[in-house]
Amino acid sequence: MRSSVVLACAILVLAAAAPAQRRAAAFKPSTELSFSLAAGQTRSVYRVESDGGASQYESSQAYGILAMRSGFFFAPWLSFEPEFLVSARDGALPVHALSANFSFMYLIPRTPVAPFILLGYGAGNGVPHAGRLSDRATNEPWDVRLANAGIGAKFFITSSGAIRVEYRFQMATHEHTTRESEYTYTTKQTWYNNDLFVGVAVFL
Repeated sequence: MRSSVVLACAILVLAAAAPAQRRAAAFKPSTELSFSLAAGQTRSVYRVESDGGASQYESSQAYGILAMRSGFFFAPWLSFEPEFLVSARDGALPVHALSANFSFMYLIPRTPVAPFILLGYGAGNGVPHAGRLSDRATNEPWDVRLANAGIGAKFFITSSGAIRVEYRFQMATHEHTTRESEYTYTTKQTWYNNDLFVGVAVFL
């Protein structure tokens, strides 16, 4: 009885996967349009210790990120993906960023699954999670540098549509220089972000 149930479930899974495999096999892309969302919460702890004791302050903020992309395929396995990213955080002004990414994708034969890796570089007016920066002399719109590295997979639902899941590591850097009297001070800051993006992709 137990083996019969397992066999029946396996047949159902294979029957459901077969159409998606055929659709993925017909995949010959030229352009991809996709958007993904990430959301989470950041938590910070500030602690001061002295001979008289210790004090600690904690805060947490929720954030959301929307990534919109256009992908242009040079080959079925290689695409150029300009990406516009908007992020918002509790009590902070929205942050925008524009990146030039390259995606390397491999469609696993006879399956609807296409793993990919993503690498890119861009600039913006703030840091995802951290929001706008407050130590700038002017409100520069593109003075934060962003390095992107991602790994994920596209799960084809049709020959022209897929669910896109991606783990994204992002390094944001900012350099700020001030001058006081005969001295010049340069502050360099770096942030490391980790996110899971889930979205949809349409292929044209």
